[in-house]
Amino acid sequence: MIKTKISLFILLSIAQLGSAQLFSDTEWGLVYFPNSYKKYNSYEFNTPEVIPQKSTIGTGTNIGLQVIKNLNEQWAIKTGLEYSMNTQEFIAFDYHVFFPDRYEYDQYATLKLSYLSLPIQMKYNIPLNKRIGIYTNQGFQVSYLIDYQSTNTYLDSDGELVTNKGSYGGVGTWSGDTAYKYITIGYTGSIGVEYRLNDKFRLFSDLRFDYDFTNADNVESAGPNYFTTAGITTEQEFNNEDRPISHNQRIGFEVGLIYTLD
Repeated sequence: MIKTKISLFILLSIAQLGSAQLFSDTEWGLVYFPNSYKKYNSYEFNTPEVIPQKSTIGTGTNIGLQVIKNLNEQWAIKTGLEYSMNTQEFIAFDYHVFFPDRYEYDQYATLKLSYLSLPIQMKYNIPLNKRIGIYTNQGFQVSYLIDYQSTNTYLDSDGELVTNKGSYGGVGTWSGDTAYKYITIGYTGSIGVEYRLNDKFRLFSDLRFDYDFTNADNVESAGPNYFTTAGITTEQEFNNEDRPISHNQRIGFEVGLIYTLD
């Protein structure tokens, strides 16, 4: 079922890109977007009344194809298809406090998420001279989760290093479903500079910011969370309404190359 959804998503996107060839003043682009990635309020450890985890600023990389349809000298519609790889590390709350018989130190987790994204933006160009111009892209994107991996590492009471790994159907899944949403929707925007090499090719670089509005965590399928403190075991639901929404966020400098069709 998952492979079918991915295949359909790719086919629809390719069909959309191919249809751009029917128009004149159409441009194709290649994009590379290394970025600082942050997943706020991750489901990993952040549940109501449990000490939230500390997290590092993660790393991300987007690569993709752009299609630009120029409406006039200043306005254009831009879309495309991007693949993103995102990694972030977390330090759990004090496991050795809540579970003294099982854990001696804190638990660490590394989360890797991969998405296939379809951005739709309006582009506004401001030419400065024959070769240089500035621009801004503003719009939204729909992202589809194609893979995730989670790795949890800790020292047990015997001093042994224990590592649990999981992906679809493994660690980080609940009720047979992924712990993360398949579909996320969010804002994507940038402002930058273009340099014309010749009549066919242009280089561009911009500062880009992505922010998902929808929850990246699949709290609807999450089960209860049990933890022990002071010898009392309590239960908390992951899908508690008071739990903050988890957002994907990326910021960084994007670079690429644009080719103008005849």
